[in-house]
Amino acid sequence: MPEQSELLNIDLKISDAVSIDAAYSNNLSLSIEKDAESAWRALALIGEVSREYKLNDVDAGTAVISGRVEELDISAWADTQTRFSSGDNLGLPAIVWRDFSVDRLALGETDFGTFSSTGQYEGGLTSLGLVGDFIKAQIDFDGPEAQLNIQIDSLSIDSLPTLNAAALDIESDNSAAASWPAMQIAVDSLIFKGQDLGSLSFDASVSESSVDLAQFDGSLDGVTFGPESRFSWRRGDGSTTGASLDLTLPNAGEALTLLDAKSVVDFSSGRVVGNLEWPGAPTDFQANQVTGDLELQLTSGSFLPVPSQATDPLRFIGVFNLAGLVQRASVNQLFDPGLTFDRASGDFSLRQGDVDINEFAIRNGGGKLTLGGAYDMDTESIDAELVVTLPLVNNIPWVAALAGGLPIAAGAYLASKVFEDQMKSLSSGVYSVTGPVSSPEVKFVRVFDAKLSTNRDSSATEGQTSVDVSDKERK
Repeated sequence: MPEQSELLNIDLKISDAVSIDAAYSNNLSLSIEKDAESAWRALALIGEVSREYKLNDVDAGTAVISGRVEELDISAWADTQTRFSSGDNLGLPAIVWRDFSVDRLALGETDFGTFSSTGQYEGGLTSLGLVGDFIKAQIDFDGPEAQLNIQIDSLSIDSLPTLNAAALDIESDNSAAASWPAMQIAVDSLIFKGQDLGSLSFDASVSESSVDLAQFDGSLDGVTFGPESRFSWRRGDGSTTGASLDLTLPNAGEALTLLDAKSVVDFSSGRVVGNLEWPGAPTDFQANQVTGDLELQLTSGSFLPVPSQATDPLRFIGVFNLAGLVQRASVNQLFDPGLTFDRASGDFSLRQGDVDINEFAIRNGGGKLTLGGAYDMDTESIDAELVVTLPLVNNIPWVAALAGGLPIAAGAYLASKVFEDQMKSLSSGVYSVTGPVSSPEVKFVRVFDAKLSTNRDSSATEGQTSVDVSDKERK
């Protein structure tokens, strides 16, 4: 199909003032004027214009742009952005854009949808408002030595396009195009699954080799980000993302509501700290690729049965739901219904799909439950030990419960008479926990030993007697 020609009209007027009017079909009109006092002004209208503009309404020394374009690719303007932020004296007049819209804003292959903007650039100072399918924001930049301030009124994760991490590494002949000035970003409302999760602010540093976020302030879904929280993305070959977590949790009814965490564990407050790392960009996060360490603390709560329709995150939390293990060990009658706790603490190491449960312990009145071992994310199986530690009372029905049989109960009773002073303190039972986390096999192993196998010394601790059951008794 032959190309259709478009009409270009140019009207030049020269007198005490100079004016140029140009029109290209219905797609572009340009008016430039230099008045008798040598003051320039310009007006450019592109495509459809939402309102009528006249050159006489433009301030001297100012160019006004308005209209609509079908498509704009940010990556094609990377070098231009660098020149604007470099502080070079470009000799530009003040540039004002009003009601300027783009049907498709792109960054390489990533489509950000429609956008509209109103703003201005003058003497190195930039101020603009952005409204898009997923964001409403105000951006202010006072020059190359100043901080870039981004105030986001609302950001919808639901409408955010899928980001191609490779596209964020914009190719340019100018290496400075990959670097940005120091940024301070504040999000007033973060929307996910139709829910306003809260607000968050942080500092951002973008260079050719990394993107770093720090100085967090605010909370999302009830989780407060502490000052030690940091995120770092190392770009290029061998890309990795690291996260240092410093998180504070309110009561379970207000924290992690999207996960419905309260359905499996209740608590009055909590804290999570640790360092994690995974290969690739932040968007490449996969739980079975994470390495690092985490520590967890919860106060005044209880564990509840994990529902059959639980999501993956809840099933992972269910690994540490000791209520089910206590029931399988047939000692649930020794604890309050729901397995309440005064304090729960955990120490975990993650190794790309393998979770080392260094220790997960809860205190219930005078007693204590401790879980230690390994969890495999891929097979959702566990190989661990559960230590049940209880204060000894005048009678010993708990021994029968711990051991699961009267012979050991009778032996323990005799031991309590011989070592009465020692037995008045604490006594323990140890169980092996193996198999799928949805239905692990819990077997009695030994009593009067409060140490996990991974922490026990080859010799018995002074003042402590260890009673091991035989293979026949275990079966």
